[in-house]
This record gives sequence, structure tokens and C-alpha cells, in this order.
Amino acid sequence: MEKSKKQQSKQIDDKSKKIKKDKKQQKDHEPKGKQQNAQTGNRPKTNPLDKQGRFQQMKEKKKTKFQLFKDRVTDKGDVQQVADYLNAEILRHIAYTRVKKSNDEKVISAIDKFESKDTPELFNQENVDQFHEGRSIAETSKRLVQELRKLKIFSEKLNNPQIMILTPDTQVVVDLYKELKNIYQADTHPIKVRVQKLFAKHITVEEHEKLLNAENKGSVVNLYIGTPNRVKKLAEKGAMKLKKSNFKHLVIDSHLNVKNQSLFDIFETRDDTFDLLILSQKQLMKANLKVSII
Repeated sequence: MEKSKKQQSKQIDDKSKKIKKDKKQQKDHEPKGKQQNAQTGNRPKTNPLDKQGRFQQMKEKKKTKFQLFKDRVTDKGDVQQVADYLNAEILRHIAYTRVKKSNDEKVISAIDKFESKDTPELFNQENVDQFHEGRSIAETSKRLVQELRKLKIFSEKLNNPQIMILTPDTQVVVDLYKELKNIYQADTHPIKVRVQKLFAKHITVEEHEKLLNAENKGSVVNLYIGTPNRVKKLAEKGAMKLKKSNFKHLVIDSHLNVKNQSLFDIFETRDDTFDLLILSQKQLMKANLKVSII
């Protein structure tokens, strides 16, 4: 019995060797070109120049698709150009938010509300402010404060901003806060300006909530400087009120970083900024709120 098994095993081995030998002989008799085509999946030879051309086309397409803010808005003084950019980008942002299935309930609710309205565009010459050429963010802020004081627009509460400055850089938040704080501490005007910094470094969301919900005595102009993500979190928690009619100015810092990118080119800050614009749509549509891009 054992001998029979060995014979069967030997026969199988011999048969396998014969098949391999036949295949090798067949391959040796085939033309070399046919062998090469079999190895490359019968792909035809590609012209290196054609390949280079296709690569260049792909590169140009990608460059167009991910064009930087500075290339899309060549003149920040052109209000219509800025409005067109914001309208195009907010629609792209809404589509992206739908695809990624965001779980930000307030943002989704605001998007639903925006899409249910007949208004085709959120931004126009009524709610996009003229570019303050030659002015720094601090100088622009001082001019806006003067305007609000003249119009007697202020707040009794601390969680309702009159001026909100958004910047992607926490160091800019700190520097602006120090500069404006020093200016308004020495200010003698009866309507005080309360300057507050809103960013994640060393300060929790809960601490900011407590700060914004603190009791206030008298009328103030609330001037807040923050990063888009922290401001958005506070707005979603209800600690920051963006729907009030005395929220008048949203100043967006579009200065370029070392990579030649602005707040609108960095994924995280861009998406949070457009979420905030969607959350502020009520005042934007009424032209109570103006957007300034510095």
C-alpha cells in the first residue's frame, strides 16, 4: 500500500515537470516582442514626449483647481471680485460639507436654511466692505470703533461682538490683542472698548465661555480677535452670539504665511471661516454685517 502511494506521488511529480518543460520550450520559440507584450499586459509603447505632455496637463489642472486666494482675488479693492470669490467658495464649501457628512448640527441647520431661500448669492456690494488700502488690521479696527461710537452701536453683554477679527496665526492674535488693549486702556471715551483674545493656546473653551457669560456693567464695544476654530466652537456652544443686529464687522486677515498661503488656503482655517459665514447669514443677508478682507 505504502509502495503504491510512493508510485502515485512520483507519477504526479513527473507529470508536473513535463508540463513545466513544455511551457518553457513553447516560450523559447516565441518572438521576443510577443514575450515583452505579455509581461507588460499587451501595453503599446508610449512616446516619452506624450507622457511628459500628459503630466504637464495634469499639473496645470491641479494648479487651476487649487489656485491660491492671492491668484483668485488679484485686487482686494475690487468689491465685486471679492464677493464673487466668496460666493463661489461658499458653494464649494457647502458641497464639501455635504459630502463629508459633517456632524456639526448648527452648521448643517444653517446650510439647510441658506439653501431653502431664494437668494442665489450671500455676498454682494452691500455686505462686502471696501478694502482699507494701506491700513493695518489695528488701524482698521480703530476706524471701525470710531464709526460704531459715532452711530452709538454697542452692547450691554460681553458675548455679543460688534467687531470680530479672524486670523489663522495665534501670534497675530496675541500681538493685536496687546496693541489694541494698550490703546483702549488709555482711552477716555465714555463708551469703553472691550478687547478679548480667542484662541486655543493655554485657554480652554470652558474658560472662554465663562469669560463671555460674565456679568457686564454699562455699554461696551466688544472687539474680539480670534482663530476661526475657537470662534466657531464658541458660536456653536451659544457662548458667542453671531445673529444679533449689532454684530457689525467681520474682519478677515488674508496676509500670506511663509508658504504663500492665506487663511483661505489652509484647509482647517478656511472651512471654519466659511462655517462662521454660514452661521452669520442672517445679518449678512440684511447687510447689517459687513465683511472686510485685509
